[in-house]
Amino acid sequence: MNAKNNELTGPAMINYITNSLNEFEKFSGDAKNNINIKNRNTDDVFELLSVKENLHNIKERKDKYFLELDVVEQCLAHLHDLDI
Repeated sequence: MNAKNNELTGPAMINYITNSLNEFEKFSGDAKNNINIKNRNTDDVFELLSVKENLHNIKERKDKYFLELDVVEQCLAHLHDLDI
């Protein structure tokens, strides 16, 4: 194990930031596609229930992703303050 991984400016921090942003980007893209009713049959109850379920999932995960984005923002601010 590399000792630099234990530093706040080490590669583990960069990987954390990158992975967090990639996960959020995937979640937001999937969420947008799953709630889009533009190409769905709105007469089909199951289609509408699927949209409703996806809206519920977004609501359930919203706070987790807001917290995650706040953490990433603080990490980036810290790295910026150190001119990294």
